[in-house]
Amino acid sequence: MNKELYLAILACIFFSHSAKPTTKQRATTEQPYEAIKSHKEHRVGKKKAFQTQTTQPGFVLLDPKATVIMQQPINEPLFANRYNENKKRVNLFVTKIDFTKDGVSLFLNQTFNNREYGAEYLSYSLNHLSQFLEFAHANKQSPEFIEGALRLFNQKIKNSPFLTASALERFLERASPHFQEHLAVTPFSLWQESKHLLSQAFREKFSFAQKDPLGFFEYVSKNLAHEVQINMITPERVRATCMRFLSCTTDKIIWSPSDQIETWRSFKKIGDNFHALHLKKVIPDELDANELYWSLIERYCYFLKLTGTRLSLDTCRTIKQDLSDRSIPWLLQKEQESVLETKMERLTVAVLETEAKIHAHSQGIITDTLMVKHS
Repeated sequence: MNKELYLAILACIFFSHSAKPTTKQRATTEQPYEAIKSHKEHRVGKKKAFQTQTTQPGFVLLDPKATVIMQQPINEPLFANRYNENKKRVNLFVTKIDFTKDGVSLFLNQTFNNREYGAEYLSYSLNHLSQFLEFAHANKQSPEFIEGALRLFNQKIKNSPFLTASALERFLERASPHFQEHLAVTPFSLWQESKHLLSQAFREKFSFAQKDPLGFFEYVSKNLAHEVQINMITPERVRATCMRFLSCTTDKIIWSPSDQIETWRSFKKIGDNFHALHLKKVIPDELDANELYWSLIERYCYFLKLTGTRLSLDTCRTIKQDLSDRSIPWLLQKEQESVLETKMERLTVAVLETEAKIHAHSQGIITDTLMVKHS
């Protein structure tokens, strides 16, 4: 190749690379650099803004990519609403029943059907059932009304995990007079009632008996069946319902160890109420009454077992003294069979075991933890 031609080609290549680019070319070549620079400045500015925000009061970091301004540190209306809801629920449970058609329907729908009613209210109070019984007494309602109320609450009490002894004690004090007036067994002779109805029917409808003897005796039999229903069948059925309710509630009784000797007095008071209902023929069967006594005794013995060392020795001594004096008549009632353990023996053993635990604990031999484990 010619030497002059070769130098000319090299000169063209040099000038083509060193020449200043056009405006369009500068925009094309500088764009990546400017974009990188802009992105870097954006990240630095965002970081400074983020640091400034997180150091200022009133900002709480919830996420690395964002901050939220909390203008109110505590949501006071939320706590107020919860308080109002609790207050409304308490008022709903303790409100007195309005014994009208709409009032009773309102009680059943809003209070009785409440899911918390059984555990949160019935466990501590049988006031609503007492209101039903008092209404029945004041308005001379039939025994069927009392039976309906007892069945209603007997079903609901099954949802209660326990029943305080004071609740049952207050209920018996209010309800016993009504039970004695409406459910006590009254003298009723079927033979005497039959003679009375026949003689009265012959006096008043003798001509009807001559014309239609079968119709006359059908009339007398209907009247006699009505009297038997009112005086024998219905009261007996209501008494059986009452017995089931008392048995169910007694099996759920609890006492508080902090009450000490008051638990024993409550135990005696409830038993005395059962005994009074037996003497007044509300619970006429002696075996039924004895069943209630045993339910009460077993619950108190269970309470003594769970209490451990939390009862005092003075409480145990008082209980033993009452048992020794044999001053509680219903505890002396004979058992179904003579060979069975008596109520006095059952209570005495339970108290002695509790007293022994208290002594052992005071000497450091056993602890409450061990007693709970063995219980």
